[in-house]
Amino acid sequence: MTNEKMLTVIMPVYNGCLYVKQTVDSILNQRFDNFLFLIIDDGSTDDTINILSEIKDGRIKIIRREHSGIIDSFNYALSISDTKYLARIDADDIYYENKFQKQIDLLENNEEIILVGTDAHYMSAKGIVSKIRAGVPEKHNDIVNNLIKRKRGLIQSTFIARSEILKYIGGYRKGIYPEDYDLFFRLSKYGKLCNITEPLAAIRIHKSFSHKNLSMLINNHDRLISEYNLINNNKSKLIPLKYRASYLSIYLNRIGLYYFLNVSRILSIPIFLLSLIFSPINSSKVILNKISGSLK
Repeated sequence: MTNEKMLTVIMPVYNGCLYVKQTVDSILNQRFDNFLFLIIDDGSTDDTINILSEIKDGRIKIIRREHSGIIDSFNYALSISDTKYLARIDADDIYYENKFQKQIDLLENNEEIILVGTDAHYMSAKGIVSKIRAGVPEKHNDIVNNLIKRKRGLIQSTFIARSEILKYIGGYRKGIYPEDYDLFFRLSKYGKLCNITEPLAAIRIHKSFSHKNLSMLINNHDRLISEYNLINNNKSKLIPLKYRASYLSIYLNRIGLYYFLNVSRILSIPIFLLSLIFSPINSSKVILNKISGSLK
């Protein structure tokens, strides 16, 4: 019987003392346990290392590096991994116990699929998991179309991918933002992307989630779409105005989610309504219906 691991779980972390223990526990409690858990501490200055050092499990390997950013940390871990599959996780989310097993089973039975993500529930900063789902499409074409339209195609912190392909494209490109869209666009050239539409994780929504540079997101996303169209010989190189408006809707939706989960459901209502003005079809409708139901 071989001790060779099938999966490397990569978790970059920087000053994650508030949430990292809960995240690590959710990984160690996975039903699928044939993995190496590679934790890259990106020069944390808080109590992260002390918390991690107290966790005793033979599957964990902790590497401390000077602070260089999450992308550098991930790419370094990718360069030293030697397993068939690789999982990307965030140090503030939690993962349900059957997540890895379902994703590995799907990849093992479908050679054309190179990456599989999952749906997820939203969770407050204090760790209260809501019933609200992020919502992701299942099939490759729908995922790519969502990415082009600035809708959610995949949840970055849920994916498991074939390591060979990730290494071939060089992992994340530094200085490209949003880095997850760039990675998914480049991967889509080499195989199928898919999602398990069952929520198998919970995404923590705190202040850093909602505070993004909107103009930078829009301009960089335009560049990524143009590059994707060029690589794939798509005839249309223009970015429709309605897709630009959807980014403002997503931005407002993020702020609304933060208020809904952490501050006040009532105060989140006008933010979600404003979000719907720019994109009538998004998760704001679902959340507003939930708020309405809870007030009756």
